[in-house]
Amino acid sequence: MVDLHCHILPGFAGGPINLEASLQLALNAEVHGVQAMVATPHFVDGDYRTQWQHATSVGEALIGQLRTRGALIEIKIAAECRIGQRLARAIVLNQAPVLGEYEGMRVLMTQLPDSRIPKNIVSIIEWMATQNIRPLLACPELHREVLKDIEILAPMITAGALLEVNAAALAGRHGPYAQKRSRQLLERGWAKLMSSNARAGDAAGALLEVGREAAAAIIGEQAAQDLVWKNPARMVAPHLLGRSKG
Repeated sequence: MVDLHCHILPGFAGGPINLEASLQLALNAEVHGVQAMVATPHFVDGDYRTQWQHATSVGEALIGQLRTRGALIEIKIAAECRIGQRLARAIVLNQAPVLGEYEGMRVLMTQLPDSRIPKNIVSIIEWMATQNIRPLLACPELHREVLKDIEILAPMITAGALLEVNAAALAGRHGPYAQKRSRQLLERGWAKLMSSNARAGDAAGALLEVGREAAAAIIGEQAAQDLVWKNPARMVAPHLLGRSKG
């Protein structure tokens, strides 16, 4: 499996308490069949360059420890960025922490504002396209406005946004309303991949497997497997696709 959204780095919100805890999270994920993880710490509305330097420094230390332990799991560094002026500035300055590529465009994991989705969200997504970027919306089924009406996502998808589905939400761990929205993302074919959104103390691999099983009951085994393997691997680690599915 390939997990594109996890909070594995210490020193960021939701991350483990220290590097050793991060190491254990990654090792546990490998045991559960995860071949690659993308660390996506929250980048707050501050200086992106400074946050990126910190994330890459910690990430390199984690990768070094994993290699010392003989682990084969790959760790890549990106971020989860809140849509707003700071992110727009980072994009213009080429400082945005790009996650990977999809259909020839760069992919950037983005978080919708907590309170309300901006009325000009479609224009924002269309502007990103002019910068050769497609936003990957993190955990859309958990946003309060999406919980009220899933159709609010439709124009964003038309504009070019990609959606993930949260494994824990699909498995019912965030309540029945989020689970319903997660199912609808799959039934409508809107979600391109599944992620764990694992935080300190979570077992990312176990979350992905539970989510994959829940997805298989809705869209079938192969389509569910694509959510945790083929689609995310194409974005960040296409070289893995020649190996056995994990």
